[in-house]
Amino acid sequence: MLSSNGVLFEIWTEMGYGHKERFYQKAVANGFKNINLIFKEQLPVRIRYKNKLIGIYYFDFLIENKIILEIKVRNYF
Repeated sequence: MLSSNGVLFEIWTEMGYGHKERFYQKAVANGFKNINLIFKEQLPVRIRYKNKLIGIYYFDFLIENKIILEIKVRNYF
């Protein structure tokens, strides 16, 4: 059985680089579902400064209510 790291390596091996972040996110979500991992996607988190709301940040994934996973895509050319 794959772990969450195994899912990520499997996606990287199959898809490679150069795709948009949203495609990797869909692949990761599908991979997590396939191994019955508990996760939330696009989890909103309110950012405050001196008790005032200054924005909302969206975590790509919250895994098992413990681990935050942010997917980043970068052009290396």
